Amino acid sequence: MHFRSVIAACIIVALSSSAIAADDPLTLKDIGKLRLERKTTAQIIELAKERGLAFQVDKEGAAALRAMQFKADDIDLLTRIADGRYAAEQKKTAEDAARAEAEKPTAPKPGTAPAGVTAGPRMSNAQHEANAKRAERIWTASNTTTKMFPAETVTLVASEKTSKAHLPNLKKLEVELRKRFGEPIKTGTDKRSAHIVLLDTRYEYERWVKAMFEIYAKDGMKWTNPDAEKIALKGPAFLTPTMTVDDMSALTPQQQNHQPVFSLGYLYGCGLMEGKSPDAITNGLGNVGEAIIFGMPTYRVNDPSYMGRELNAKAGDWAQMVRDRLNNKKLSKLDSVLRFTFETMESDEYCEAWSLTEFLAASPDLFTRWIVSVRDGQEKKLDALLRIYGKTEAELTKEWHKFIQKGK
Repeated sequence: MHFRSVIAACIIVALSSSAIAADDPLTLKDIGKLRLERKTTAQIIELAKERGLAFQVDKEGAAALRAMQFKADDIDLLTRIADGRYAAEQKKTAEDAARAEAEKPTAPKPGTAPAGVTAGPRMSNAQHEANAKRAERIWTASNTTTKMFPAETVTLVASEKTSKAHLPNLKKLEVELRKRFGEPIKTGTDKRSAHIVLLDTRYEYERWVKAMFEIYAKDGMKWTNPDAEKIALKGPAFLTPTMTVDDMSALTPQQQNHQPVFSLGYLYGCGLMEGKSPDAITNGLGNVGEAIIFGMPTYRVNDPSYMGRELNAKAGDWAQMVRDRLNNKKLSKLDSVLRFTFETMESDEYCEAWSLTEFLAASPDLFTRWIVSVRDGQEKKLDALLRIYGKTEAELTKEWHKFIQKGK
């Protein structure tokens, strides 16, 4: 190992005698100079993508790159950049995306939407692309040992090992949600604007958080809590409407399994209702995801600390807790649940929020119509709920109570 390090240092010094031309393809000498300037592998590869390579990565080129601490995957990517395969792949990806975009059915105009579903403002393609590029910038700046693994509706950012452990559950939940619901839930959120980031070590978690706040600051984004970065660095997790970030080393095995699944449901809530979702329903959708995969939820979002935290294990079975609150006449009213906030929700109230979400989602067509109504902001949330479900508040409350007694 020491011998390899010495060789690498010698090669860097030998290759870095001349300045790097501004726009020309990179040479081996250029890469050596960049290494001497302490550029990371990710930064060098991004530059190679932009400018190309002036050499073929043959046997000798690969050996030189290995000596400069490039890994096998990095060398393979540089090889594809050098021989033109990477550019061809990118072109095909762009063409496929453009074709898919062109083939999408045109969104109905106001007044022409299907019965019960109203058209409303959608996040533009440009906004999704901007979110995707911002996530890539954070990923590059963090220099973590992660990769991006796109699923249907979200993008998982994790190491190879961690992705293998959690990507299957995310894909399974996507399938189950598509089975249960129509549009817009069926399609879900957009993977360009929904990232689940799982970091294996505290060091990588802190690197990601610092990079995230730095990039957000450069983009002029503000936080409602001025101490958000300090809180994120202190805690084990941080959530935004488009990204959840977790320090997996701080979680138990059970928490590690639940958190990505919760995050998918949570991001659905944020994306589907474009920031207008009641906090109870946003968190509730995350809990619904947990219940689908594991049978029972455990997680909540706690604001203003911006952290996803597991409820106290002593709290026990959430369904039983809700039944106990109902039997003890402590269950909140419908309107109260819809006004719950992350700033004030107590443990028992998270259970109520999940229960109400499960109850409403048990009528998928009605639930979907209500989500669209909330998203479009055409009337008060409770008024829309009663109109769409065709009940008075007393009637809908009675049905929710029966639902609870049956086991939810």
